[in-house]
Amino acid sequence: MFQACPISGDSRNERVARIVAALVVGIVVAAALLGAPWAWVILLLLAVDFAVRGFGSPRRSPLATLARGLANALRLSPKPVDAAPKKFAARIGVFFSALSGLLFVAGIPAAALLVAAILVLCATLEAGLGYCVGCELYAALPRPIARALAR
Repeated sequence: MFQACPISGDSRNERVARIVAALVVGIVVAAALLGAPWAWVILLLLAVDFAVRGFGSPRRSPLATLARGLANALRLSPKPVDAAPKKFAARIGVFFSALSGLLFVAGIPAAALLVAAILVLCATLEAGLGYCVGCELYAALPRPIARALAR
């Protein structure tokens, strides 16, 4: 799938990414159930974690660290995939989690929940089926734009 899109030369563990996605589903659902007083804090903290994975190193991400520990405990063998599409997907996660949190802050919970539902849908596809919506979007971008975003 990713052979047609620009690659970064760096890799991520697909199995860890799927565990992170499952954790994201749990966190977003918990935030939605807690409602406005706490949801925005949880979602903005999630946005920070997405930013660490999308713009920095997954080694510094609390969710990725937890997911690596779970993968090791479950004795899941690594499955390397190119990092660029995963980084792009994490950057999209920053947008959706931050937007949802900010909509809660703005007092628009219906819109916040709609944005959160989109995030949950995408994370569920990744966790359950290994289908990364952000990765597919990355692969569909024109090569010059994808190369610029892979940095």
